[in-house]
Amino acid sequence: TIDNEIYVEVTPETVITSGDTITSSTVIVSNAIPSVSNVRVGPTNPSSSQNLVLSFTFSDADVSVTGEGSQSNLSTVKWYKSNAETNSEFVEVTTLANVSVVDPSDTTQGDRWKAIVTPFDGLDLGENSESNIVTIG
Repeated sequence: TIDNEIYVEVTPETVITSGDTITSSTVIVSNAIPSVSNVRVGPTNPSSSQNLVLSFTFSDADVSVTGEGSQSNLSTVKWYKSNAETNSEFVEVTTLANVSVVDPSDTTQGDRWKAIVTPFDGLDLGENSESNIVTIG
């Protein structure tokens, strides 16, 4: 558990005698930094009538496979779009913060889209991970 103090005591023994007990240094258990991988926007070649769907894998050593534990996946999602015709810079679409599906009504043919996911477990942020870029056909 986070903030637990752990140490080891070792007493050497033989069949005849015991030695002095030695105690290790104390280590304080810290939070494991969460991470995300496989950040993907699909479909790869979306039409203007299709949803954009974000998927990713969240990993945190402090959260069990069954989701048990004091922490959970609280990752943040930011969507960015760029107009391909004008070759504009990617701009965050703040109205789509923390959603995993972008409705076709939010997209325009020719726009390029990507997402950036920041892993968060309720205690620490991990490193941002950027998705692939898709162009609305």
